[in-house]
Amino acid sequence: MFIELMYKNSLTLITCDALCKALLISALVAFSFGSCKEVKKAEVDLDLFAVEDFAASIQNSFNTYEPYSIKNIFSPVLFSWRLGSDFKQNYTAQERQGYYSAFNMLYKQSIDSYVDAAELLNLKVYLFDVHQKDNVYRLNYYVTDVNDNVLNYLVFYVDKDRNREFKIVNFYNVISGFTYSDIVAEYMDGGTFGSDRSARRGMEIAANKRDVALYDSSLGDHQKAYSKMKEIDYKYLNSSGFAQYKMIFASQISVRLYKEELKWMAAISKNGVSKKYYECISLNLEIEDNTDAKKCIAEFEELLKAS
Repeated sequence: MFIELMYKNSLTLITCDALCKALLISALVAFSFGSCKEVKKAEVDLDLFAVEDFAASIQNSFNTYEPYSIKNIFSPVLFSWRLGSDFKQNYTAQERQGYYSAFNMLYKQSIDSYVDAAELLNLKVYLFDVHQKDNVYRLNYYVTDVNDNVLNYLVFYVDKDRNREFKIVNFYNVISGFTYSDIVAEYMDGGTFGSDRSARRGMEIAANKRDVALYDSSLGDHQKAYSKMKEIDYKYLNSSGFAQYKMIFASQISVRLYKEELKWMAAISKNGVSKKYYECISLNLEIEDNTDAKKCIAEFEELLKAS
């Protein structure tokens, strides 16, 4: 059932054309022979050098708008560990193979969508932090426009596979409020949308309204697009495939409405990093060159580096 949904229904950016995708972006020790402990430390440092090279290759792929290499360094098996122990316990080996294919397909489509939008708007990504937490490296990137304004943040989570090669195991588009694992877990939880034919039909109706809204917005009628999104059942509207669009359309209508939607996104996102970012955006809407907003961004980036 889940695999069917993944193939038939777009989750975030999959079915939109380049302009629709663009709307989403615009609203991205020294070595010592002294002891075993010291040798281990040196190995960690060597890993860090390697992962920094890995991070640089991701940046280069984004900035040349050639996503092939990014798409082929994702491990759906390592990604599945982020779904919890229930994934392995609840499905047979054959069933898991089917899921791995679906995870990989959706990941590649998501990367293609983001790179298409980035090329359309001439966006660039720049690495500003690499750190390790819980044995997984976090690669943090700014997303900037042609004037070097930071529009968004991307995070790639990197770990080693059984061949000791680095692989992407998750990613996070901060302004969207959801990590890739959040999106997949949401769809695997049958209780989120239901699993019968009626529920699937409800999702199709919601997705159709969202796509109409995206089209209206691409024509410049952001108010009509916003109103169309308001027609969607909150069961879907609060989910990863729909939530961010209402916020994006509001950003094109008025500061008051945009701030309302930022507050709403902060309420539904499970990620403290995104919640903090929404707070910073809201503060920045008060006045240009807002001191409180600058302080908030500094706190946000420290939180990102620690998470």
